[in-house]
Amino acid sequence: MPAGTDFSDNETVVSLATAGATLIAVSSVFNGLGRFAWGSISDKIGRMRTFQVLLALQAVIFGLFIFVRQPVVFSVLVCMVLLCYGGGFGVLPSLTKDLYGSKLMPSLYGAFLTAWSVGGIIGPQVVAFMKDNYAEKAGLFAFAVGGSLLMVGFAVSLFGCTVNFCSTLNRR
Repeated sequence: MPAGTDFSDNETVVSLATAGATLIAVSSVFNGLGRFAWGSISDKIGRMRTFQVLLALQAVIFGLFIFVRQPVVFSVLVCMVLLCYGGGFGVLPSLTKDLYGSKLMPSLYGAFLTAWSVGGIIGPQVVAFMKDNYAEKAGLFAFAVGGSLLMVGFAVSLFGCTVNFCSTLNRR
């Protein structure tokens, strides 16, 4: 959105609202498709590897968001993020079972979903804080923080089970 956009112009506001609603509707379809597509991919390449691809791909996209100025490119990237987001929901139950076993799966999966929900509440609050306090750089900061968290998740997925932690849990 160019800095000089005239939000007092009703036609501009209606056009932006229409474009936003369309993006939400289309990206929601990608969210649903991601659940099936990534679940299917995880059957072929493994659940952890799939989750790593999801995290890495989203980290790269969040980095690209910082530089994108074209609405169509932005929209395509949003759809890719939602494809991955849905993929997380499609892969996480079976990944949890694979890593921690059937006995721990229900309680751990519930904890994972709770953490995911907390992120959904805290994330927008952090972005609103950035928008209120650093208006000119809020988008940059928001995408940088999100991308950084995705990279931390990716690093944890690479090194988290190397200390035989997961196999110890599976024996319980």
